[in-house]
Amino acid sequence: PPPAWLKRLEREWRILARGLPEDIHMHIYEDRLDLLRAAVAGPKGTPYSDALLFFDLHLSMAFPKGPPSVKFWSYNERMNPNLYANGMVCLSLLGTWSGSSTEVWRPAKSNLLQVLVSLQGLVLVEEPYFNEPGFEKTRGTPHGTASAQRYSEDARLKSLRSVLRTVDSPPVGFEELAKGHFASCAGGLVRRVEQLAEAHRPARRHQRVDGIDVNDKAPSDHFKRELNKLLPGLRTMVQKLSAEREKQQQQQQQQKPCPAAGTGSEAKASPDDVRWVCEHGVEHA
Repeated sequence: PPPAWLKRLEREWRILARGLPEDIHMHIYEDRLDLLRAAVAGPKGTPYSDALLFFDLHLSMAFPKGPPSVKFWSYNERMNPNLYANGMVCLSLLGTWSGSSTEVWRPAKSNLLQVLVSLQGLVLVEEPYFNEPGFEKTRGTPHGTASAQRYSEDARLKSLRSVLRTVDSPPVGFEELAKGHFASCAGGLVRRVEQLAEAHRPARRHQRVDGIDVNDKAPSDHFKRELNKLLPGLRTMVQKLSAEREKQQQQQQQQKPCPAAGTGSEAKASPDDVRWVCEHGVEHA
């Protein structure tokens, strides 16, 4: 690779190491410096809450004159207006969505961190329906509200199916990350799914759970039926992860060194750093 390209890549790594949010994780390939893989955790309060969504990034030798190309692991499902079933990611920063001059890729200022944060903050939103061009003008209307609810219910079902798929078969390089992520959040995720599946109309008060409205008209009966189909698998997932965590804790307890004489305290094992998965050995915080 050209020296200028390598120098820019090193700069990108430094920016990622310093600023990568805790719920975005990267995998860098030592033998393919032009490829990166990202796992983005769905933000709380959205139909994507607690799911892990995966993206492959490719940096051409023209980078950074042009933006990276990004491919979404869709599994042939479209769960967002910006994320197509064929893996295409529509984002003005990537040149795949029309946007203002401040939103497009600018070689001197734009970076990979900006792309990843945009995916999480601008794409994985609470009401993804309104990301569709022209649909924002229907916000607040009966039609817009009903359509947004239907879209969010569908997106939530797809993201929950992706959770089960990821736990069963995580992408290479993200096995431990997926296990740790879902072990920490699966219990709360299932409780919220149960809350939605058991919601009775009319609700006492309007509320929203994982981007899904709960009121006298929602959620839909179809949505609740589909949730009840998913719940057995989700509960089994929790039991499996809980058993694995308990086994791991027992093993760690057995491997702990004896307390030093006269100290009255035990040595503590350092927690595993699952935030930054990196084969390249890049220094990170």
